[in-house]
Amino acid sequence: PLLRDPEVDFIYFYSMGRILNEHPAEELYDYGVQKRVCAEVHPLKTGEYGPIPYPPFVGILFRPFARLPYLAAYLLRISISLILYIAGIAICSGRYFPHDPLRQSLIFCFALSFYPFIGWTMMSGQLSALGFFALAVALVQEDLGRPLLSGLALSVCLYRPTFMVLILPMLLITRRFRTCVGFAAGSITLALCATAVEGTRVWSGY
Repeated sequence: PLLRDPEVDFIYFYSMGRILNEHPAEELYDYGVQKRVCAEVHPLKTGEYGPIPYPPFVGILFRPFARLPYLAAYLLRISISLILYIAGIAICSGRYFPHDPLRQSLIFCFALSFYPFIGWTMMSGQLSALGFFALAVALVQEDLGRPLLSGLALSVCLYRPTFMVLILPMLLITRRFRTCVGFAAGSITLALCATAVEGTRVWSGY
């Protein structure tokens, strides 16, 4: 059986950072190394960890976290997720209800009481808050008539490539070709940054 720990996603992120800190880059997607490092971070009583599906730049992002004790890194990630979530709400509510503080305050109240955010995103260590912030920026930039910046923001969602199954067809069907250009530029930039930091070897197993 696969892992059923409530902190499953953060264990993967923390382990990716630790592998990049302590092992050669080409071992990032070595399943044996992944299982050993994940088990060192959080031993399982039953079952085993599955392969890590996230791209290399996610591991690079979590290298500083992996230099901290696990609990400290986990609490820091929760704090950053909360900040990103609040920032995304502020960006959208400020754009679509610019002179309506009552509606803005209600949006904040409902958003912060939304159980899936507290129960799943915050406590399980997911990166959904990052995706939410990126989508909020993309929507506002699109509304401001800045499709290239909107596409750049959307490229952040590549931290989970399965999102592209929805995002790319949406852009093409709605003929947002300039947004596609921005998205492509952001995607290439992320890939180049990961390659510049860890070298081409980091992609070998991905």
